[in-house]
Amino acid sequence: MTKRFAAALLALVPTFAFAAPSERAVELAHRYIIIDGHIDGPSTIANDGADIGAGEKTIDFDY
Repeated sequence: MTKRFAAALLALVPTFAFAAPSERAVELAHRYIIIDGHIDGPSTIANDGADIGAGEKTIDFDY
């Protein structure tokens, strides 16, 4: 039981590191233009015919 608990605890450590953006990340996101070159944009346009210029909420942006 102790080994399972330790393994579960170790598995959760990375999730705490990315739980919320730091104040610095939020500051930078508000100060600079960020270009999202992630694959979800082009694939959503190609696969679903989404028009990202129309303001559709079909593409997610993460910072």
